[in-house]
Order: sequence, then structure tokens, then C-alpha cells
Amino acid sequence: MLTPICVIDAKDGSRVEAGVGHWVVVSVNRIVGREEKSRLAKAYWAHAVDMESAAVARGAQAHDITFVGLKAISDEADFELPSMDRFVASNGGFRTLAFVAFVAVRPWLWQRVIRLAINSRKAAAALCEWLEQYNRDDDEEELVNSGPGLHPISGNQE
Repeated sequence: MLTPICVIDAKDGSRVEAGVGHWVVVSVNRIVGREEKSRLAKAYWAHAVDMESAAVARGAQAHDITFVGLKAISDEADFELPSMDRFVASNGGFRTLAFVAFVAVRPWLWQRVIRLAINSRKAAAALCEWLEQYNRDDDEEELVNSGPGLHPISGNQE
């Protein structure tokens, strides 16, 4: 799990500083492979490359909310799949059926896809576990700049 102290948008180099954290995340607007992740990490001194942190951080900034991020990683820096651009629809959605059809006839990809699915499940479980623990916390502290619906939940609420 990563808590970014800074998110950099690779599109324009802009930065959003987080309220807490220890890591640097660089965001791009497309799925990138191993070599591109490595290049971006070196160029921006980043610990992780993602597609969403910059947009979320800018959204928080636009509403004068302190950005706090929590990243669970499912595809490590050295993880490689074929180019995924062909499976991203014009609206940004992932074309799952097209991806499954592509992989189904390429058995050499099966192990990597299975590994990605396992890692994605582990990352989601780790994130859910952290959020459940956070929501169970009896600490009555409010989030910085929080508004309705953004307060930590006490232990007995559902």
C-alpha cells in the first residue's frame, strides 16, 4: 500500500501535494507497459505509475479538499502484458470481452493474466481491509476539510 505525498500529472508535469504520505505517484492517461513505467518512474522520481491519482487529486483541489491517496498495486513495475490500448473503448471503459477473446487464443499470456487477476484480488482485499479498519477506528477525528459524508464512521455503524 502506498500513500502518495505528491501526485504528478505526466501530461503537463503539474503536481498536487497530499495532506499525508511518503511516496510519489505519476499519473498517465493510458495503460503503459514495463518500459514506459520504468521511464516515467525515473523521469519523475516516482514510486508508482497509475492512471487516476492526478484526476482525483485535481478534483479534490478544485473543491478545496485536502487530497489523501491510498494506492494498492496490482501490476508491479516489471509486470508486462501486450499493448492494452486496443481494449480501451472511446469512453474510457475496458472492453473485457475483446480482451478475453484476444487472450483465449494466446496460451502464452494465460499465466500473466491469471497472475494479474490474483494480484488485483489481493490489492482490492488489502484496500478493503485498510478501509474497514479505518471505519472501525473509534477515533472521532474528522478528515481535514471534510464535509457531509466524509467523516470517519464509528465502530458500531454500518
